[in-house]
Amino acid sequence: MAAVRRAWIGLGANLGDPPAQIAAALAALAAEPRLTVIARSRFWRSTAIGPQPQPDYCNAVAALETTITPEVLLARLQDFEDAAGRTREQRWGARVLDLDLLHVEGVRRRTTRLTLPHPQIARRAFVLVPWSEIAPRLVVPGVGEIGRLAEACDRSGLEPWPPSADG
Repeated sequence: MAAVRRAWIGLGANLGDPPAQIAAALAALAAEPRLTVIARSRFWRSTAIGPQPQPDYCNAVAALETTITPEVLLARLQDFEDAAGRTREQRWGARVLDLDLLHVEGVRRRTTRLTLPHPQIARRAFVLVPWSEIAPRLVVPGVGEIGRLAEACDRSGLEPWPPSADG
């Protein structure tokens, strides 16, 4: 039997109805065989990075337990994005759904398809702040403790999504 590992996923959307799309992605993750959603942050609004103008993002982070490999998990995340209508035409462009595999406990990878831990973690408040809600003491190898990084990051352009919108 494959080992159960904890994985953390960053969720984002800024087209259509972002909170509904994030909620639908969380439901899809929860329904997936060999994945268990064990925690999720509240939803956060963040100013878009990349080409402007584009709408603000709705972001969240979820913790999963899984027995599938990081490569299979990444493929499933991309399947969910595709099913939601995501297109990959412009780097950092607006998205109907963005699911990033942030970290898998005990796993480090650097391939053309997957880098773990995700190389941008320490520079993204829209990842660190929600993640610190569910795993503040988590130490990501080569990155640091999530709670401390969240406390030190620039939070400008980041605020809780309206409480009624994040279920």
